[in-house]
Amino acid sequence: MSKLVDKLLIGAHPVILERITNAQELKEGIDVGMVHIRFPNTRGGTVLGIPVNSDELETDSVDFEKGNGTLKLTGDIVLDYVALRCTAKIDLNSLQAEVSLEKKSPMTV
Repeated sequence: MSKLVDKLLIGAHPVILERITNAQELKEGIDVGMVHIRFPNTRGGTVLGIPVNSDELETDSVDFEKGNGTLKLTGDIVLDYVALRCTAKIDLNSLQAEVSLEKKSPMTV
């Protein structure tokens, strides 16, 4: 496994939402099924496109129109040939987000 994947598998990481400046733009990304994030604390700043798993999207406490609430979204990605589950928690008011990654078992790829 690469050093990048090893690093990102440990704990939650602050990320920056790419090309998103407000809650409505975030909703548009969710509606098309893709949200881009950047890990600023990696060498060069790693940018990943996260395909949104709409079945696991948690929007119960979210108001996109007012920009309130905390959104939880998940998506499956492959990074450096490793299948990962990405879970993001995003505060709609500040657009601050943190992401956790976990390695998926080979049977669930």
